[in-house]
Amino acid sequence: MAGNINTNNDYVNQSEVKNKNFRSRFLFVIGLFYFGQGYSLASLALFLPLYIKDELNASSYSQSVGISAIIISPWYFKVFFGILSDNFPIKNGRRKPYLVLATFFSIIGWVTLGLHSRASILFILSGFILAIGSAMGDAVIDGQVVEITPKKFIGRLQGVAWGSRGLGIGTTSIISSQIVQNQGWQMMFYVSGLFGVSISIIVLVLPQYDLDLIPRNDSKLVQIINSFKTILFRKNSKFYLIFFLLSGMSLALVTLLPIILDKEFNYEIEIIGYAAFTYAVGSFFGAIINGVIFDRGETIFKVRLLIISYTITIISSLLLFIDIITIQFIIFFIIGSFAGAFEAYQLKIIQEASLRSFESTAFATYTGISNLGQFALGGFLITYIAELLSISILISLQLTVIMLVLSIYPLKKIKFTN
Repeated sequence: MAGNINTNNDYVNQSEVKNKNFRSRFLFVIGLFYFGQGYSLASLALFLPLYIKDELNASSYSQSVGISAIIISPWYFKVFFGILSDNFPIKNGRRKPYLVLATFFSIIGWVTLGLHSRASILFILSGFILAIGSAMGDAVIDGQVVEITPKKFIGRLQGVAWGSRGLGIGTTSIISSQIVQNQGWQMMFYVSGLFGVSISIIVLVLPQYDLDLIPRNDSKLVQIINSFKTILFRKNSKFYLIFFLLSGMSLALVTLLPIILDKEFNYEIEIIGYAAFTYAVGSFFGAIINGVIFDRGETIFKVRLLIISYTITIISSLLLFIDIITIQFIIFFIIGSFAGAFEAYQLKIIQEASLRSFESTAFATYTGISNLGQFALGGFLITYIAELLSISILISLQLTVIMLVLSIYPLKKIKFTN
């Protein structure tokens, strides 16, 4: 790589610093942050399409999903916030000042989101400001977490992070649905915002590396160019990018679940909350178990077994047509387990690919591509095809199986070649 950034040893004694400074209790703090983020993010990713369709009178589910995809577009371009955090410290603060700034944007968004009577430009702007805050905070914390975590904890870290986020999503599914039913949407937005902001403050106790541990001998522009050279032109980079896009599209079910429950089964919002919580609990356990398994050794057999299992659970989603709610909830749990396990593994790969002196830039680039596949491409494509062909979303959801199978090829190239 050009410039003076050493890709073999980005920090002075990086491994020794990480192992010395990292404490197991940090996993608990990290878990709390992602739980809070999942709680607040679910209001944006899961409930917002329903709010736009039912309260702001969008003409169709695909339109409400499309508007939601526009609102959360900052999550596709998290790399911008990664660049800021990696290269432009605020008063010598590499990460934490940006977290404070992200909290400020989030507060503005949460306060104003429910004040609109239609899906106008001002409504989209409120949501966009909120998404800027949440995406910035996520990019900053992702970079900080990757920065401080030793390699031997990567699997467990991503299991805790995604599992906790999933549990937060499930918790808000119940609590927010109850608030909407009894107090209205505006109160739900206030509570979600207060909860998310409060929990985010907790991560300020995490350490951040001093700037003198990070070689910065080039100009800012050269540093940014060099970081992108490593991300986009490293060996097998195209396979990384293709895998993250396809694997993100295969996870579209995560954001489509409330729409499926509302459109296909006419569940009341309270039942939607309980169903999403069941899915999230499964996701939590799947992510944690997967993290432990892959920390103990990664083999092509384990990876193939995980992908095959997740493929089977996507296909089994068709069993939700069985009109027995107990069976449906069991299926929600099973699907959530393997979806959580697969996303935790995807994040493990992202973290391993981001171990450089520009963690936020790399991690945000890869997760941004995954978010683009999950929210904008996968979610919109599946709902649009279902409406175009007048078929169930569960049937069009089977397209994600194709995406998942296609992801095997680039995954093999980046993980199991010499």
